[in-house]
Formats: sequence, structure tokens, C-alpha cells
Amino acid sequence: MNTVEKFPKAAPKKIGAIISGLPKSGSDSKAKVGESMEDYKARIAREKAANERQHNATATENEDDKPLAFDFPTFKNEHYHGLAGEVAAAASHKSEADPMAVYVSLLTGVAALIGRHKYVQIGESRHYPRLFAALVGASSRARKGTSFKPVERVIRRAEEIYNAKYPADRKKLAMQGGLSTAEGLIYQVRDEAEETKGSDNAPLWTGVDDKRLLVVEEELSNMLKNCKREGNTLSPTLRRVWDGGDLSPMTKSNRVIATNPHINLLTHITQFELKCLMSQSDIHNGLSNRFLWACVRRSKKLAFPEPMPQEIVDELAGDLAEAIRHANQAGEVRLSKNAVEFWKVRYHVISKDEYGVIGSITSRSEAHVMRLSLLFALLDCSEHIEQQHIMAAENLVNFCNESVKFIFSSPAEFEAGTDAEKLLSALAIRPLSQSDVSALFSGHKSRNELSALLNTLQSMSRVKQVQIPNPAGKGRN
Repeated sequence: MNTVEKFPKAAPKKIGAIISGLPKSGSDSKAKVGESMEDYKARIAREKAANERQHNATATENEDDKPLAFDFPTFKNEHYHGLAGEVAAAASHKSEADPMAVYVSLLTGVAALIGRHKYVQIGESRHYPRLFAALVGASSRARKGTSFKPVERVIRRAEEIYNAKYPADRKKLAMQGGLSTAEGLIYQVRDEAEETKGSDNAPLWTGVDDKRLLVVEEELSNMLKNCKREGNTLSPTLRRVWDGGDLSPMTKSNRVIATNPHINLLTHITQFELKCLMSQSDIHNGLSNRFLWACVRRSKKLAFPEPMPQEIVDELAGDLAEAIRHANQAGEVRLSKNAVEFWKVRYHVISKDEYGVIGSITSRSEAHVMRLSLLFALLDCSEHIEQQHIMAAENLVNFCNESVKFIFSSPAEFEAGTDAEKLLSALAIRPLSQSDVSALFSGHKSRNELSALLNTLQSMSRVKQVQIPNPAGKGRN
């Protein structure tokens, strides 16, 4: 039996909820020979009432067998890999930042920093270390923004170290926010204008030599709203960006063109906003499945969080500077022999079909694994993608897919309010089973409403799920 408990102040973060299931009807839905329509309807009504009585009699057993909502996704400490894992651990040690948020932010930032010198070839497609990632929290208290500050600090220090060692190849990664239009995005990585002006035929605008760009959009909700506006081409442009093609709007004059751009996107949003603003078009047209969606939340409460010690930053940045140097040598990165055999097996697991909304959003898992595998290999300064890099990538993609299930397993039309207070007050007295939760609201809350309520409280680390064995002979454990 599953029960829901209120989190103690220093409880672990494993949380969950439970689902009710209706017993399958054993009635014969077809009319019997010689049975009138009135008798048929009366019989069906009697059987329906009998089924409802049976369901009420076995409510506790049936309702507590299945989870009402997915657990908040968890990520084992041993799954954090390499330099990115070290940065996540150091940055979250004495801060409220979620190590997963730091991990994803660091990988996305480094993907932009490294550029498009290295790639992995899959069929006719070249996959460069290019990522779109979204950090999804219950509210601003998930500390999504807090996670990027230490990442930016490590990246900027790595650039200083790199530029000091290799002054002929100075680097400065452009970081921008405020993503609103396709034209504005393209302009950040534009080529020199084809049109000229004045007697000296000077170009209308100069081009950008460094096509690397990290877009840090702390309000993904604004971007999703802009995508819905008539005539806004941001959604198809972003899909083109992720694929790696040149960017060229179809206009007659003053065309802003960008060739070989390398744009990475890191965004923040709350679960409620995401479910409200993500259109069915964006779910199914390929925009959503180009993102890695990661559930994050505040790791701990600290009145006086501390920054990373400078000596730790210097050490991590020094390692990152060497990875940048390694990645500057252009060319294909191949899988090692062991990695090839490993990928043949894992590919069939990773590419397993899912259906509905969750299936649409997670349908590019294979491509995400390959890009992350390449990135982990480059951070390790490895000449090949090894089995450990694929494993690290798959672990992260699995976490993101579990995040998608958690985020989209309940409806958006929900506000906790007094319902949350009522449930938490009851949980302060004793743990509750699923049937207890339903009874608490006198059966007036639908399954979707209870799912949304429990999901929200899980995201805030207010409730957790525990497994209690049923008495012998009464259902499953």
C-alpha cells in the first residue's frame, strides 16, 4: 500500500503520490435475445450500481495499488560525470542551488563555449555539441537562476586562463537574454550585410566573426508567448538552430543571414507556466522534443549561502581551459569499439516508443544521448566517445524524460491554495493513504485535481511517498 506523508524538516527528497483505479466491469454490454430496450437499460443501470458498490467496498485496496502521479525524478550522485559533476558538487555545496540545475547549466554553457569544431556523425547527420535545456521548478524558490551564476563564473575564469595561455586565439563567449523574435536572434550571429550604403558602398551592417552564442532566457514563458503571435517565426527558427542549419529569413530586402551559427539555449520556467503556455503545436511540431527538460528545486535552506572558494574555481576553470584547447582541433569524434557495441544494445532501449504528449516531447532521446556523449568525451579530453560517456548521457536523458512525465502527468488548471493547507494539516497528524486523501476532500476532488495537488507539493518537497506492505493475503505489497 502506498501512503503519503508530510516531509519532516530534514527529510530526503524522494517523494511521490498514488492513483485510484476502477475495477473492470464484468457485465455483458450487449442486449440479450428477447430483451427489450427498456429491460436492457435497466439491467445495465443495475450492473453499474453494483460495480460502484463493489468499488466503494474495495476502495482502499484498489486506490492505493497504483500511483496517482509520478515521483519527482531523482538522480544518483554516482551518475554525475566528470568535470560537469565536479562543478555541480562544488557550486551546490554551500548554496541553495540544485546540483542538477548546475549540471545542466554547465553542460549547456560549455557546449556553447566549445563551439562547432568537433562533431559525431550519425548517418547523414552531424551532431555538434549543441543543447537546448529548460530548468523547470515549482516556483522561483526552485533557485533556477542561482544555478547559472557559479557556471558563468567558471566559464569566464576558464576564458581568462585560456586567453593567457593562447593569446593568439582569444575567446569571449557571447551571452544574451531576452529572446523574442527570430530576426533578433539571427542578428546576434549575423553575416556581413549584402546590401551597401553611401558612396563608398559600405555594408549596411558588419558581420559577427564568432558565431558562438549562449542564450540564457530566464523567462521561457515570454518566449512561448511570442511563439504564439501571428507572423512570429521564432519556433521554426529555433528548430533550425538546433538542427544546425544556416539562418536566412525569407524577405526581399535587408536580409539578415547567419551561416554556421552555434547557438545554445538555457531557459527557466515554472511547471504551471509551462503546462499553460506550451501549445499543442509546439508539443507536436518538434520544438519541445529538441529541449532537455529538467525538474529542479531548492536543495536546502541556507540563510547565508557561500560562494565557491576561488581556489576551487581556479582548479575547475583550468581543467575546462584544457578541454577547450582539446576541442579546438576540428574533426569527427568516433565511438570506440566497445562504445559501438554498447550503443547497439542501448539504442533499442533508448528509442522505445512512447505515446501521447510524453512520447512527442521525448522522441529525440537518441539524438540527445549522442550530443551529450560527445560533450562528455570532450570535457574528458578523450579522443573517442567511450562507453562511460554514453552511460553518463543516457542517465541524464533518462532523468529529463522522467521530468517530462512528472511535469505533464497532471493538468495545468490548478492552484494549491487552501487545498494544500488542508492536506498538509492532515498529514501533520498522521500519514494518509490514497483513499484517505480522497476522503479528506469528501470525494469532491477528481483524480486530476488530486494529482495536480500532490505533484505541486512534491515539487516543493512538502510530501513524500512511502511503501507499506499490505496485510498477508490482501493484495500486493
